[in-house]
Amino acid sequence: MYATAGRALPVDPGTLPVTALPKAGPSVAESSYVTGLKALTENRLDDADRSFRGCLDVAPKAAACMLGVATVASQRGNPQASGLWIERAAAAEPDNAHAQASLGRWRAVNGQMAGAVTALESAIRLDPKAVRPRVDLGDIYLASGRDLERAIKLYREAIAIDETHAGAHYALGVALTRKGDAAGARKEFQRAASLSPGNPLPALGLAEMFAASGDLKQAEQYAREAVKAQPSLLQGRLVLGQVLEAGGRYDEAMKQYREMAAAQPKLAAPHFHVGALLHRRGDLAGAAAEYGKALKIDPEFAPALNNLASIELTNNKAPTKAESLARRAVAAAPNNAAYRDTLAETLAAQGRHEAALAEQQQAVRLEPRNPVYLAHAGALQARLGKKADAIDSLSRALEMSDSFPGAAAARKQLDSLRR
Repeated sequence: MYATAGRALPVDPGTLPVTALPKAGPSVAESSYVTGLKALTENRLDDADRSFRGCLDVAPKAAACMLGVATVASQRGNPQASGLWIERAAAAEPDNAHAQASLGRWRAVNGQMAGAVTALESAIRLDPKAVRPRVDLGDIYLASGRDLERAIKLYREAIAIDETHAGAHYALGVALTRKGDAAGARKEFQRAASLSPGNPLPALGLAEMFAASGDLKQAEQYAREAVKAQPSLLQGRLVLGQVLEAGGRYDEAMKQYREMAAAQPKLAAPHFHVGALLHRRGDLAGAAAEYGKALKIDPEFAPALNNLASIELTNNKAPTKAESLARRAVAAAPNNAAYRDTLAETLAAQGRHEAALAEQQQAVRLEPRNPVYLAHAGALQARLGKKADAIDSLSRALEMSDSFPGAAAARKQLDSLRR
């Protein structure tokens, strides 16, 4: 959870223990390894590289020294060379827990999840007290969304081995949040924050948790802590902006979003959030301009495509152009119900009600408990003369909620159909 996404981090030099010393070879190999490790921790990469390679001159199959060379390559920004050395280390000493753990992390970073799981499980089997492989393996299960309980089990095992591992506590907090255990998540985030006071992620986790529960005061406090700890953290400013926006403090929220955009000019998301707030405040021209900036950076940025489609439809009365934008949003994120709903609106505006209903029913399938999409489906069914289906859809929508956006119109239409 604490690793930098997209970058190979084969070995954490600050925690590589003495037990990783070369198994065989003359004593000079061990001496070279220790010298390299010291240079690595002092960020003397050239010296570290010479020492690790010197170790390999006298002990060519020493996995520990190969991992040292891999770490230097990673820190120099050469992940491919790093990966090659990790692969060599794991092949040279397949029973080396550190080599297997590094191989697992390398494969995970490169999207080779099945191989990553195999290597990390090997590392755990070879070293039953290993913490990092358990956290890494838990992260894979958590990210997949398919085995939350297994991820929680691994994080708890890691904490049982090392109660002071901040990353394990933070990751467990994320997993418990997804499980719906707010009290447990809060405890883990707070423990992670106490163990790693300069890290913004635990505070951010708490901010998101309190925001979801509606406690905006606490959410703002923790979001500000995250931003203070790392002002460049995009997600921190985003959460703070959303909390301020939820509290009606639009000018303060806009300040956060604009600072995001200024700090990250090559990212589409900050411009989108500026646009979304302008959209909410009724400045459609300003919103469209910001969505356009987002799409100039990333032409397939689905949220901007979707919202721009809505503006083209409702404000510019351009349903054909809106349809084109909405179709691009759906193509970029086909499992997003909101984008299907927008596409259905653009089709209905052109009188293509059968096609609109097909898209609307896709939205309902994706989010069957959302009354808005059901009500929209009911309205289309009524327009197509499918009275029984329309009554069923509208009735179910109103059973879910009588206060969703458009509920009054849905009730009126349902009463008319029942007459």
